[in-house]
Amino acid sequence: MAPAALEDDYNDMRERLILSVARIAKAGLESSFGGRGTSFLNTLNAVTERMDALTDALSQGDKEGFNKSAGGALKLSRDLFAQLFEAPRGVPGARFTPKYKPEARIQPGYRGVSLSVPGSQVMFLSRGERADMLVTFDAVLSSGTKEAVTATILQDVVVLKVARPDTPDGNGVVQLLCNPNEAQYAALSLAQSKSINLIRRAPGDLELRPMEIASFRKLFK
Repeated sequence: MAPAALEDDYNDMRERLILSVARIAKAGLESSFGGRGTSFLNTLNAVTERMDALTDALSQGDKEGFNKSAGGALKLSRDLFAQLFEAPRGVPGARFTPKYKPEARIQPGYRGVSLSVPGSQVMFLSRGERADMLVTFDAVLSSGTKEAVTATILQDVVVLKVARPDTPDGNGVVQLLCNPNEAQYAALSLAQSKSINLIRRAPGDLELRPMEIASFRKLFK
């Protein structure tokens, strides 16, 4: 059977693999299998990269590229099976593996939201990191007066892409991975806010926390 005839089934399998790897990473299983979970996740991520290349080869009718990518995915799959029998991390002779960092990509059911932010915010922000989005806006109080407040609108969103300006005083662009609901609030923030701040999160910190809206009135009362 020609490879193109299997394209729908292949794309379904590829998307399921991407989502599964992302869920395993979010569950914090890097230290599982005696510390080998990181190595497994790195290999699985490499498999998805080969599958992406295979998809491109299919769309372009590149038979040589298709065979090369399929062979690479097969070899990595065998490597993954072999890793199951390696010595756990920390055991003499065990192979060191770097901390897993999932590739940032738009997954099915998600959206890539682009935000224009000051250059100082993107100078140290990198693709694949996670961030919170803080929005400052004028809230209308019950008395009818306005008060500047800051609220955490989004938490633990993945940075897909970063476009840095030539100088820190210019504007950069950051694309965030959001679900459809988060994308709506990001768009609303762009339209209504006085400023948007993207705050980097520590690696591995995936916790979502209830956050009180900040105002100077609360601070000094």
